[in-house]
Amino acid sequence: MRSTQVTVTDAVTLLVDKDNINRTIYINVVGNKKIALGSSTVTFATGLQIEKHSAPQNFFVPLNERIYAICNTGETDDVRVLLPDAD
Repeated sequence: MRSTQVTVTDAVTLLVDKDNINRTIYINVVGNKKIALGSSTVTFATGLQIEKHSAPQNFFVPLNERIYAICNTGETDDVRVLLPDAD
């Protein structure tokens, strides 16, 4: 496994890049803001929202799929991602 930290802003931010394998990943919000997850067209209003103080969320990411994140307008937060290190 390998971990990364990504700063998410109110602009769509790539959180998990595509890979040539199916993966289970874990996402944990470090700061006190909510983030919203989705595709490259995610908005804070339409994305799957997660926040700090919840257990790290696990997600299945299919082959060649990406996950993007966004914060609400004017907000920024740090997110940690734990990914398999298959390479």
